[in-house]
Amino acid sequence: MVKVLLSTLILLISSTLLSQVESISDDTDWSSHQMVLQDAKDAEYVIRIGDIDNFGFGWPQKFDPFCDIMTTSHAYPWDADQKDIRGFDQMLVSSIYKPSSDRIEGSDAYSQSFDPIKSKPSTWTLPTSALKETDIKNAYLQLFVDDFQSLRYASKFEFTIEDKRFIALESVLNSLNQTNQVGKLITLPLTPEFYGMLKTKDSIRILLDEVTGAGDGFAIDFMRLLVNKNNLKICKGNLKGKVLDKKTGMPVAGVNVSSGASKIVKTNSKGEFEIRYIPTGLELIKATFKGYEDGFATTDIRKGDENDELIIYLNEGGAATFENEKLRVGGKVLLHKLVFVGMKAAFKLSVKKEVDKITIFLKENPEAVIELAGYTSAGGDENDNKIFTFHRVNFVKNYILSKGIAPDRIFAIGYGSANAIVPNDTERDRRKNRRVEMRLMRL
Repeated sequence: MVKVLLSTLILLISSTLLSQVESISDDTDWSSHQMVLQDAKDAEYVIRIGDIDNFGFGWPQKFDPFCDIMTTSHAYPWDADQKDIRGFDQMLVSSIYKPSSDRIEGSDAYSQSFDPIKSKPSTWTLPTSALKETDIKNAYLQLFVDDFQSLRYASKFEFTIEDKRFIALESVLNSLNQTNQVGKLITLPLTPEFYGMLKTKDSIRILLDEVTGAGDGFAIDFMRLLVNKNNLKICKGNLKGKVLDKKTGMPVAGVNVSSGASKIVKTNSKGEFEIRYIPTGLELIKATFKGYEDGFATTDIRKGDENDELIIYLNEGGAATFENEKLRVGGKVLLHKLVFVGMKAAFKLSVKKEVDKITIFLKENPEAVIELAGYTSAGGDENDNKIFTFHRVNFVKNYILSKGIAPDRIFAIGYGSANAIVPNDTERDRRKNRRVEMRLMRL
């Protein structure tokens, strides 16, 4: 015990001597526990809660948490500094965790000796009054995370903003296996459904919790919101990889591969792909192909080309029946009768039966996960097109959720004018491109 305490003390002393040298961001007062910046280098607005100190252990020399891939290993942040905002810079554990619970997956060292009061997650408050009436073109949430081990302890994290779940971030957190206490930066785009609350509320409530009672201690160093991010002023890296059939090990050609905010690329005949200009930090890469369940893999992106090759394995999927037709996993159907009223994100009452068919399909196939994709014809600002098409399909999603379907079974995406099925040279063809498609991700 004495040796452990002594080594921890030495680590604390040496680490705190290491400090920031330079950063790509104007967010440079790392000792502050809250920061609001306007017209910063990396975004029109940067809003942060939590100080930037690597969980109290300090940073290696010349380390930039907004650009580098991860920290060196450190001890557990057992006790938070009293100056810290509650829930940052300390180990947390599920709000329903019980040390006496018998789980096959076991629990980590911290969870077995947690503080039943201090270790419980708490609601964070992110100030957003500076965003009143801002024309939000994009918004990104950043978390600097440590010791999430869902793959090891079967934990399931839920992340809510004003009680609305941020499913994309949950997918990343629930794919992690962070060992040896190393911090990683996650940067994900918020879907447009959150833009309204950002522009109208003085602050938003954010909660991160584990919902199964798993013994998986976790920690957050800081959280940042970037509104109207300047993609020219962030660190980026390039990634190469392969997509293979899980069963045979053979390459799969023609697979769509993408990261959080990148364009979709396709694998070549050897199953190879390359994605360029991915923001540095932890990234979830997705691969989709008809006949296969969606494949995911996380990777640390460092600046430039010096990134490890990523292998994504795809599992063959089954098929289900939708409208008396066989729908394979990875396949999609065009919802012909889903007609919207003018430019509004609402559909006619007469076509609710079309949406009810999706609800029935999901209830009959309780393991099914789908993507609802919205498209429009060409013309106008493409960013506005993506936001508009998202609101359309999200309207459909919310209608289905009101029928009792779990929110993590439906992913709504607005693609704007991308992937046109016919040329946009006649009004008839433009109407065809204004469509909604359902894709079966998993069964």
